[in-house]
Amino acid sequence: MNNEERNNIVVPKGIVLVEVAGEYMLVATREGRENNPYCRQINENAAYFWDLLTKGKTPDEIISETAKDAAVDDDVIRKSFDEFIEKLQEQGYQMTPKKEDNE
Repeated sequence: MNNEERNNIVVPKGIVLVEVAGEYMLVATREGRENNPYCRQINENAAYFWDLLTKGKTPDEIISETAKDAAVDDDVIRKSFDEFIEKLQEQGYQMTPKKEDNE
């Protein structure tokens, strides 16, 4: 994922993060069901990234802050973050604006 793609990430409306019995799930509410999976289990790291995205943090802020907190290089976190986004997109989540929204 290049910087432009990363900076155009949009969290889909109507998708909420819930914790059930120590497991993290992304659940589509009525607003999110049309274009996204109904429910998916995600790991703790993915839940952390999702939470920061929904709080308005930019991908660059998330990567920088996470790398600093974990005392690792930004490139390690960037790779993990990119894999997180790519996996969500492969599973059907609409994480980027549609083409017509950009024109």
